[in-house]
Amino acid sequence: MPSTQVLVPPTADTALASLALLKKQVRADSGEEDDLLQVYLDAAREMVEGETCRYYGAHTLAITFRLDEPYKLPVGATALTVSGAFTTLDALENIPAYVEEYRKGISINRELPLSTLLEQEYTVVATTPGDTQYAGLAKRVTLALAADFYRNREVTPLSAQWRVELAPARTNVLGIS
Repeated sequence: MPSTQVLVPPTADTALASLALLKKQVRADSGEEDDLLQVYLDAAREMVEGETCRYYGAHTLAITFRLDEPYKLPVGATALTVSGAFTTLDALENIPAYVEEYRKGISINRELPLSTLLEQEYTVVATTPGDTQYAGLAKRVTLALAADFYRNREVTPLSAQWRVELAPARTNVLGIS
């Protein structure tokens, strides 16, 4: 399973839910706790994205694949650069052929055993405009989680209800349908 790291999270104008909307949700009129509320909002967004495997809002991601994993980007994502076992974006389109040629020894000198080759990794930096499917549900759960964090500032166990509500939005790895 590819590993994903968020390099640049969504900005306030592309985020799933805004600080102003959260302040309405928790009825916080003053600006004294804005920093705290933003922390809760970011944490809630990360939890929702992690649970659904969808990225809501524009992100820049670093996705690391092994050669034996299928190369698929999140819905709507655009690859910018690649590093590691491959150094050009054009090479990514021919990964299955490359591995097959290596396995058969057709045109590639086999310096490594196939098992070692398949453990090689490459990292793709990509941008995604953000998934819009289930965005309303994700926004509601994000606000509810952030409000729960605000109301229960001590460490308390979270209700599992938020996971149940996000079940329809859950997809496989990286938001690939």
